[in-house]
Amino acid sequence: RVAISPADQAGPPGATPAEATAIQAALAQLATEGYTGTEVTIAIDDSGYIRQTDSVAQFSDGTTQSTEVTFSDFGCAGQVLMPGQGGSGTPPAGCVSPDKSG
Repeated sequence: RVAISPADQAGPPGATPAEATAIQAALAQLATEGYTGTEVTIAIDDSGYIRQTDSVAQFSDGTTQSTEVTFSDFGCAGQVLMPGQGGSGTPPAGCVSPDKSG
């Protein structure tokens, strides 16, 4: 389990000046909504891969917002390309996912 406070989210390493500005604006808006932090439970498999995260964002009025994310097909996704970027969106040749679930 990991607890993440708004202060923990304020300055991620490697953020560009534009990203830092956007993060600060988002955190300011969340503060007006009473956001107090997030608790994340992380499930890791025997091979060391993160398989699932369950996040609960907490607000000062007692409201919570939950998110569950499941990961699979490790190492076999194509390169993620942003609009305007070039490159291959296909998986590397010979890629075999350690994912046994499907």
